Amino acid sequence: MDALDALALLLIAITHFIGGIATFGSSLLAVPALLMIYGPDTLPRVVLLMVVVGLSQCVWLAWRNHHATDRRLGLAMLLGSALGVPVGFTLVNRLPGTAILLLLGALTLAAGITGLLSPPRQTHAPNRRLRRAALPVSALAGVVHGAFASGGTVLVAYVQRVLPDRDAFRATLSVYWLLLNAGFVAALLIKTPPGPRDLLTGAGVTALVLVTTALADRAAKRLNPQAFQRGVSILLLVTGMLILLTQAF
Repeated sequence: MDALDALALLLIAITHFIGGIATFGSSLLAVPALLMIYGPDTLPRVVLLMVVVGLSQCVWLAWRNHHATDRRLGLAMLLGSALGVPVGFTLVNRLPGTAILLLLGALTLAAGITGLLSPPRQTHAPNRRLRRAALPVSALAGVVHGAFASGGTVLVAYVQRVLPDRDAFRATLSVYWLLLNAGFVAALLIKTPPGPRDLLTGAGVTALVLVTTALADRAAKRLNPQAFQRGVSILLLVTGMLILLTQAF
């Protein structure tokens, strides 16, 4: 292992610690950093590694937090995504990709800013009026996710508004990501079968991510709800900026 590999492992640990606390954003933060180290030609292998490793993170978080899942909201989100993702797959070459991703980045950025500027909610009860929009919001997010693998941030911003409770937010998203991404992982592994070196690398990185995720999960449960919500808003802001920058350059 050379210095670049050590730097890559450090970045993977940091990004997955952040994502393990917020329950989203690990791969979105890690992929651009890894491409800067290894070059754009490695994009397929990097994406495959991060998706597989991300699924292991989802398994851990879902196992540790599933008891707090808002099952009604999670089911509606999965149904909406089941409707939207196949449409995104079908229309991937017909949709204006740059325009949609710029809009997605702007909405994510706006959600982060709004979350930071809004006063903290004093109740932990779900927002019942916003809950009714779960199916159409997740269906639209599913279309974008199916076409460009980037629709999750808007859904995170939506769930943040519906579920102010920290534990319900993390549990519902972790179970949702696990069930949604299992299909993506299977499809990627069939499309791009890993070689022996990829399997060895994946096993080592997965072990690192599981340790990092366990530490992140403990850290998240020690945060007070207001600090957690502000952290989620900051991460939404950062991911919105990353989406805009990747499309601008």
